[in-house]
Amino acid sequence: RSRSRASPAIVALSAGTAAGMLWMFMAAAACLLLIAGFNLANLLLQRHLQRAHEQSIRAALGAPSWALLAPALAETMWIALIGSVLGLLLAWLAIQLLTGVLPAQWLGGRAPGLSVAVVGGALLMASLVALGGASLGLLSGRSRQALAHIGRQAGSGLGRRAAVLAKALVVAQVAAATVLLLSASLLAHSLWKLSQVPMGFASQDLVTFTLSPVKAQVVSAQDMRRQVNSVGSALQRIAGVATVSVSSNLPTGSQFNMYAAFDDGRGASVQFRPVTSTFHANFSIPVLAGRALAVADDQPGGQPVALVSQSFAREYLAGDAMGAHVQVNGRRLMVVGVVGDVRQFGPAQDVAPVVYVPLGQVDDRMWALMRQFTPLQYALAVAPGQQAAVMSQLSEAVAQAWPGQPISAIRTMQEVVDSTTSEQRLNLALIGVFSLLSLVLATVGLYAVMSVQVHGRRQELGIRAALGASPARLLRLVAAEGGGQLLLGMAIGFGMSLLAAPLLRRFLFEVGVADPWAVALVAAVLGAAGLLAVMIPALRAARVPAVQVLQAQ
Repeated sequence: RSRSRASPAIVALSAGTAAGMLWMFMAAAACLLLIAGFNLANLLLQRHLQRAHEQSIRAALGAPSWALLAPALAETMWIALIGSVLGLLLAWLAIQLLTGVLPAQWLGGRAPGLSVAVVGGALLMASLVALGGASLGLLSGRSRQALAHIGRQAGSGLGRRAAVLAKALVVAQVAAATVLLLSASLLAHSLWKLSQVPMGFASQDLVTFTLSPVKAQVVSAQDMRRQVNSVGSALQRIAGVATVSVSSNLPTGSQFNMYAAFDDGRGASVQFRPVTSTFHANFSIPVLAGRALAVADDQPGGQPVALVSQSFAREYLAGDAMGAHVQVNGRRLMVVGVVGDVRQFGPAQDVAPVVYVPLGQVDDRMWALMRQFTPLQYALAVAPGQQAAVMSQLSEAVAQAWPGQPISAIRTMQEVVDSTTSEQRLNLALIGVFSLLSLVLATVGLYAVMSVQVHGRRQELGIRAALGASPARLLRLVAAEGGGQLLLGMAIGFGMSLLAAPLLRRFLFEVGVADPWAVALVAAVLGAAGLLAVMIPALRAARVPAVQVLQAQ
């Protein structure tokens, strides 16, 4: 079986509806990769400074620069190797979990997997990031005058140059984390907004399945009617089933277009729905004017009638639909009712004009088209709590009513509705994972820098305490410095988010990039995490024993 390589993802960047989603996914991955590189550089800088005294003595004794850097670089490569192996294991697990929800455009029709090229690329990328971070941290932490360090206590703190770099790396991490967190917050708010959009029909206590009539058995429209009646009667006998409806399409999730002509010579391509008389009642789609389809309408040879949606009546019939005529596929239909609009393409899309006709009046010409382009969709209204029991009996009931006829896509109507927002939920899940990881990395980076800074300022803090500074004042002093880095990083991150607005807007629904609720949530979450990272070293500084510090110096 073929395995996917890197090429399907690259092709998807320029084609398909998932292209924008993939761009955002890759941007988030790159952002997280930068945070990891900055964090590694920062942590290696702190580690190098802890070994400054030892390195200074070795340099003073004549050790070349490569000999001083080699152990740290070797340690870095081990970190990259172990991290890569763990990351690949997590990637394999994620692929197993996400195989069923990843957009088909990402996979190019191939089964997802970790190929040799993907594994090699991941190891190479991890090595480059690790070496880059290590080089940045180690070269910035080196002393130009080794003899000046011999008399200093090892790990006494950050030099001016190293301190500036460490703070800059923390600010960069916080900024990147802010971008990812704000993206996740905006997507979450957008998904909530989508969930509040009325779909125009009820989805509770409904079970659906797809039936594609076997062409050799169901040739004519009359064969189709016999099968619908036979299968419908068998389904009706299942305990817990109240009513059964059959249609070319469910109210959402698929489409079937036909050309409709009007008496004034106009015409348009509209959504066309052959349905049984129980369809609108099953889905609680309201009749706004006129009447619903009757059982007598759902018979061959009956008066050619149709129902139209409210948007159809408004757009094509000037709001006066009753008694108007519409011609579809050579049949002139009289409009006898207007029903409510449904969101055929999901809550994020505008309602589509729809014309409903009795399924029983479909002739051989229309059935030939339907059989080619759309299967039949069955929907069963069931008693509350009986969905699972009914679903387990559907295949057997259909097989008994019409031997040799398979069915597929057995699911609840709520699952069908949920699938219309699957792209938004996938976006939120992916960006949410990246955001959580970025928050952890940024918090760790800030904590590491503040811890080293507090340790390096123990003498200063001890002197301040000896001169009468209260623990609360020492706490404010340290917390203000860490808080400044946090606020600067957040400000830069919010600015970067505004620059990324063109990419973000296409995934949002009735939510702006500067949405105040999303901004407030990010500020609260990142502020709380940053405060925790700052306060632990700050509390340690506030408890500095002045006498002990001065004696040590």
